[in-house]
Formats: sequence, structure tokens, C-alpha cells
Amino acid sequence: MGWWKWKKSAILAFLASAIMVCIPLGGIAVGSEIKNWSPKVSNVRVGKHPNKTRIVLDLDRPIKVNIDTSDDKKTVFIELPKVKWSAPAFKPNQSTGHVIEFKYASSSEGDRFNILTDKPVQVAKPFIVKPKGNKGHRLVIDLKPIKIDFASLKREQLRNEIRHKLLKKTSFKKQVIRKNHSNMLASTENLAMPSEDPPKIEISQSQNQTRSKFNDAVGTETASNNSYKFYANNSVNDHSRPSDVSHQLVYVKGMAGFSMLSEITNKGSNGNNNTIEFNPGYHLAGGLGIHLGSNFRVEVEGNYSSNEVDQLRGTANGVDFSSSTLANNDVSAFSVMGNLAYDFQPQGPFVPYISGGLGIGFVSWNNVKVNNQKIADDKDWVYSTQLGGGLAFPLDDVITLDFSYKYIETQEPELGDARGVPFVSNYSSHNFLFGTRLTY
Repeated sequence: MGWWKWKKSAILAFLASAIMVCIPLGGIAVGSEIKNWSPKVSNVRVGKHPNKTRIVLDLDRPIKVNIDTSDDKKTVFIELPKVKWSAPAFKPNQSTGHVIEFKYASSSEGDRFNILTDKPVQVAKPFIVKPKGNKGHRLVIDLKPIKIDFASLKREQLRNEIRHKLLKKTSFKKQVIRKNHSNMLASTENLAMPSEDPPKIEISQSQNQTRSKFNDAVGTETASNNSYKFYANNSVNDHSRPSDVSHQLVYVKGMAGFSMLSEITNKGSNGNNNTIEFNPGYHLAGGLGIHLGSNFRVEVEGNYSSNEVDQLRGTANGVDFSSSTLANNDVSAFSVMGNLAYDFQPQGPFVPYISGGLGIGFVSWNNVKVNNQKIADDKDWVYSTQLGGGLAFPLDDVITLDFSYKYIETQEPELGDARGVPFVSNYSSHNFLFGTRLTY
């Protein structure tokens, strides 16, 4: 088909997919969603379990974090990407399990979320929970109590104290600190709010009285009053490494639905100028994809559709069919495409998305007949493109239901009629599908 006709079809397909996305958005402008790249943290929840304390951060999309602990394992340092933090500040009723207090701080170098505990803890590998029901993405961090060798810890802290005192006496203090602490995940500078002095977390252990301070200078352990002040350096005594949490998950999908094949116009010499109408047919799709993070997905997808011929008007195979004439058999298409998809923020239980793809395939006329007279039985390999959108409905971490629309159009296929005389055709279809994604 001509360039303008192709462009009109593409515009209509884009409008159809945009409408599907905008319905659950409740009037929110799609463009503003795309520009709003910073993840949002809306709440922090703390739960006490028999063998662990669970901390959950409510998010609007997956994020990556780095986690480290202080030397005595009683302070957890979590390095976040630049986020929009709207979660309420720490409340006394959140001091449960092994959590004494937590605090969020932002700086030009990044955001930090620190947790103070009453016992040494080990951080299990955090994980992302996908949206379910009215809940969005959640980052889950489990703290498990452990036993540590306090004698070894004290020796290590004493070495740290001596090292810091020596650093104060050299003119290369800043350079040496940067070298020795290049992997520091949370420092007193990073933890400071723009209008605050460098914060400090202090634990005073005396008959179950615990307090936290954020405005004194950071020091070292003081044996006389059993008060501990910790450096957030890279001295991690256990064998754990900073955890990297992302949403790079592989999934497979399968979909089925019905296909509406647009009217085809065929052009050629020697009696091959006609239009053909089709009955609704079926469409099958399957693919393999991966979540890239930042709400993007890429996938390889196969598509197959088949539509039965209904009527033909014009000349075909050198015969004049001046009025509408019943025809039979079908025209089918197969393609393999590479797709890019973008998932918007969850709207209730649904996750709207848009997608597009390019690939290659073939269009096949399968023994098409008019009045039992064979018209064509041929196929041609062509480039294919698609544009669409849909709504995903996650049931759990593995299964996601998928309702989608996709517009598919191919390069104009060059075919031959039953005599071998060439003609040029076209192919475009509207497809409405339902299926499942399985995430691993």
C-alpha cells in the first residue's frame, strides 16, 4: 500500500493502543508518566517473624540497591538510586523485632536508608515482589540475628581507631580516606541532610535503654560506658557482599485471540486487479522476553494468523468477477519479531503497557478459489512491523495474565496467480489477544 495509507494505519493503531493504556490511567497524561523516571518510595513497613525481622519498602517500580553493614552488624546501610521519598518518618511503633530505628537521607551523591538494630544481624539477599492486587512493587529485606566474636570485633575497631588518628596527622587525609574507603556504601557525608551536620548513630546499652543521635561527630567504641559508634566503611566481617537487586527476570508467554484482516487490494497486469474481504480469523503468539529494569522489556516473539476469504470483486487470474463473489480457503501470515515494551505504573491491579516490534515473516495465499476456480496459491517473504499495547494482571510472582491489542502490517508481498502472472498485494491486521506470561 502507499506511504500515506500505511501512515494512516499506523496512526490508527497507535491511537487504539494509547486508548487502552489511558483508560486505567484515569486521565493521567501518558507523557508525564514517561518523563517521571525517578522511582517512588511511598511507605516503609516493619514486621516481626519467628526467626527474622522483615522490612518492606513500597515502590512504584523495581530498583537496584547496595547493602552493607557496620563492623558489629548492628547498623545496616542501604544505598538507593535517586528516589522520590514520600514515606512517613520513623514512628515508635515501628521499633519492632530487631529494628530500633531507621532513617532516610538524600545527598547529591545518592540516597541512603539506614537501619539500627538491637542485635548483630545478617542481611538475607533482598528481593523484589511484583505488583499484586492494590499493591505495587515491593523491596523486601530480611534481617536475621547472628552471633559474632566481640573480641575480634574490638580488635578490629581498635585498629580502625588508630588508623583514623594517624590519618588526622597527615596532610593527605582526604586522599587516603578516598583510597581506603572507595567502596564505602554510606559515609557521614552521604548521610547528612542538606541542612544538617554529619549524622551519627550511637547505641548506649544499659538496662534496655537505647537511643539514637544524629548530630554528634562520629567516633569509635568507648569501653567505659559501653557506648558504640560505628564507621560505615567497607570492613565487613562476614562473607556477604553488597546485594544487587534488579528486575532482570526472564519470562515466556503464550497468547491466542481473533484477527481482523483488513480488506486487501491486489494490483497487477493481465487481469489481476481486485479487492478481497475476509472473515474474522484467529491469531496465535508466543515469545521469550526479559525485564531490563526502568520498566522496559525486550522480547523475541512469533506470530501466526489465518483468515478465511469471504468475497472478491474485480478481475483475478484473468477472469472478471465484476460483482461480489463468494470465495474460499484462507490467507495466513507468520512472522518473527524483536519487540520493545514499556510498562507504566500500576493502576490498581493492572499494569498498562505499550509495545512495538520489527521482524521478518511471510504472507501465504493458501489455494484461494472463487467459484471453485483457483486464483492463487503462493507466498512471499516480507518485512513485518507491529504496534500495540495492553493490560497485564499479575496473579503472583510467576503468573501474569495479559490482555493485548496489536496492529501488524507487512511489506507489500509480490505473488503469482494460478497462471504464474505476478501481482502485488498488501497485508495489515488488527489482533485482540489474551494469554499468560510465566516469569522465572
